[in-house]
Amino acid sequence: KWLGQNKLHTPRIEVIRLGDDFKLAKSSKPTDEYFASTASKGFILCVGTIEARKNHTLLYYAYKLAHSKNINLPHLVIVGRRGWKSDDIYEIMISDPQTKDKFILLESASDEELSWLYKNCLFSIYPSFYEGWGLPIAESIAYGAPCICSNTSSMPEVAGDLVDYFSPFSTDECQQAMTNMLKPGAIDEAKRKISTYKPTSWNQTFTYVNEVIGEIHG
Repeated sequence: KWLGQNKLHTPRIEVIRLGDDFKLAKSSKPTDEYFASTASKGFILCVGTIEARKNHTLLYYAYKLAHSKNINLPHLVIVGRRGWKSDDIYEIMISDPQTKDKFILLESASDEELSWLYKNCLFSIYPSFYEGWGLPIAESIAYGAPCICSNTSSMPEVAGDLVDYFSPFSTDECQQAMTNMLKPGAIDEAKRKISTYKPTSWNQTFTYVNEVIGEIHG
């Protein structure tokens, strides 16, 4: 709408946090044979549908880059079904001889299994190009698992400076973020930081939305 001085009236913008006070589920180890071995004592976790927007391609190339540098990254457990236009990256991840043994792909996991994965992973990683919010970031730290994630769209608003970030367009940054988290003492320090996180209840979300609407129509 144009005002009298020919200035464009821009709509009011408010950041409203989604509720993330999860009811933590009981834990149950996944039945995949990988978790029966000692290798499962150290893995990175990525939760999300395998699709272009979620950017699993970046994780593949980060592991390729680490391999070229003789850096031995832990296994990456990916929990998510195959989504839109994901066949190519899925096939590459399970067939590339340099990296295929590093990727553990679980197309589905119960709430109890996901709880176990969060509680037993070294840390989680969330490489999306963009998100409406990014609940798996909050879910991870609610379970006490440090998270590293993309520095774009809404994701930095979820946990602020409690988590570390990388560009979803940079293989180098992604690989370096994982390597940094694996340095001595880094995971323990990350766990101390996220222990201060205060989740938002859905009642708080509703109250804030209601207040903003009241101010607009007041």
